[in-house]
Amino acid sequence: MSAAYLLKEVPDRFYGSSITISELAKQLGGANGMLRRLFLQPEQNEAMASYWGTVTDHWMKRSATSHEKPDICLWGSGSLLLNLRAYNALREPLSGQGEFLPITVDLDPMYVFNCLTWGKEDMGLTETQYVDGYEDGIATLAFEPDDIATKLVFKSRLAGAGLVFVSHSFKELIEGHQLQGLRFDADLMNPF
Repeated sequence: MSAAYLLKEVPDRFYGSSITISELAKQLGGANGMLRRLFLQPEQNEAMASYWGTVTDHWMKRSATSHEKPDICLWGSGSLLLNLRAYNALREPLSGQGEFLPITVDLDPMYVFNCLTWGKEDMGLTETQYVDGYEDGIATLAFEPDDIATKLVFKSRLAGAGLVFVSHSFKELIEGHQLQGLRFDADLMNPF
């Protein structure tokens, strides 16, 4: 099956990351240009292992009802945050589709998965959105089934590299390992 999903958080139940891009830049040495480099990283699809260092983060409530640490959740732009159970379950299947970077979240060892894989959009099913006669992003998005058939996690050049999309196979892996913290939306352009 070659269905694709947009990954989303579950803020009414799970905590999320509190780190900002400027805090991350400081932790990575704060050298001139680091903030810009991090800002451009998802679109430029740059591996971060060469300049990754000791990084710490903290959980924060995403809503008034957030009360659990997730096994896996969105992190930053175009990345995932995995606890050790999620990392052990996904390390091998995700190898070659991105990189795993060590991080400590409230004293717990975890990993950031930096997605470095693009999905090929199906231009016959992807529609441009117009506002007052001007292009304003995309209204609908679809990926080529043959392209994503071998991919688990990927980004879209058209929808913006900060979003994380996954295949049905990834959804099955998450459900099979009973990993909590993500929701899968089949409406790839639904902002909610």
